[in-house]
Amino acid sequence: MEEFISNFLDTPFTIPMNQLLYLVTVISVFLILGKHKLGLIGAYGFTFYWIFIMQRAEFTKMFSVTNWGVYFYGFCSIFMLVIGVVGFLRKDE
Repeated sequence: MEEFISNFLDTPFTIPMNQLLYLVTVISVFLILGKHKLGLIGAYGFTFYWIFIMQRAEFTKMFSVTNWGVYFYGFCSIFMLVIGVVGFLRKDE
């Protein structure tokens, strides 16, 4: 477990600046228009992309050290995808 934590802390994660600017712009527009739910779903979408798609190689390399790591990665990605789908399907009240 200690090897996993030290590997996690030593792994560099990068997010391109143009994507950060795009995130801030999109979410700002949603919030200015009063579409708070869309702003949150956009934040979930960007987070899902940055963590589970862009950094996939780093995470699978990091989680392959442990037996449960790849299953944990898969569970978290499916869980986050389900949260996004539920957010899209919910009606505004």
